[in-house]
Amino acid sequence: MENSAIISHRLRGFDEVDASLRGLKKALASSIPAFEIDTRFTKDGEILIHHDPYISDTLEQRQYFCDMTYDELKEKYTQKIFHYLPARLIEFLREMQTNNAYGVMTYLDIKEFGREKEILRLFDSFSLKENLVIVSWLPEVLFAVHNLDKTIPLCFSHYPLVPGSILKNIFLRMSFRGKKIVGGHGIFFPLNAYNKTELDKYNTENKPGDDFEHLAAAPICGELSDVLQSVHGMVCFDIKLASRKLVELYYKKGIRVVLYSAKTDEDVRKSFVKIKADFLLSDNPDLCFING
Repeated sequence: MENSAIISHRLRGFDEVDASLRGLKKALASSIPAFEIDTRFTKDGEILIHHDPYISDTLEQRQYFCDMTYDELKEKYTQKIFHYLPARLIEFLREMQTNNAYGVMTYLDIKEFGREKEILRLFDSFSLKENLVIVSWLPEVLFAVHNLDKTIPLCFSHYPLVPGSILKNIFLRMSFRGKKIVGGHGIFFPLNAYNKTELDKYNTENKPGDDFEHLAAAPICGELSDVLQSVHGMVCFDIKLASRKLVELYYKKGIRVVLYSAKTDEDVRKSFVKIKADFLLSDNPDLCFING
């Protein structure tokens, strides 16, 4: 197992805040081989590095990025309404360029659809696209990236519904059925939205600030599977839902497997020795360093 197979999950442990510029600097100084970050968009189109579609203010009230311009976000940070200011993607890329981090793999999880062209343009402008992997829970994001550049590796995140695992599948369906609304924004769990008809239906509900986590019958099939195979792509799911059988189902299709999220040496052993996954997202920075 190579150290590069362990990916820092949101740069956790390198700073008190996930995916911060300070955390990135510390990670690059530690010769980290790979990291994963997420994108969100402000009302005026700035691309932020942040996992959730909102930021909590000092009163623990959620304020959604899609409802604020970047200047409004900065102003509220200056007024100490927010505890921190999320970095912009361009700032991340500039920091990587400054540190000559061209060999570091970036796994970029695009959480919202519609800015794929600009994201690729930014990576290209900093000469960092060669080591880019696009991750998403949204099939339409992966299709859009593939239409723009058929050389970029893609990774589809999902909760796998496995043939023969009746009780586990019932539990997953019950846990993620329907949708719930928080502050006017939806959390959706679409099922098997691979083909055009299903994608058209669920795109109509895909609004800025919504969150999507996908349930999928494993192994995935249809056009999404074809696209992943064409780029030697990957699927990503929770280590708690992983098994050797499930990994082998994807191997037979020529699709690699990423598991999240490891915290201990035992998690690493389980992922690579028992389950035989290709890559592992880790919340523990000590697991992500290259040994000297």
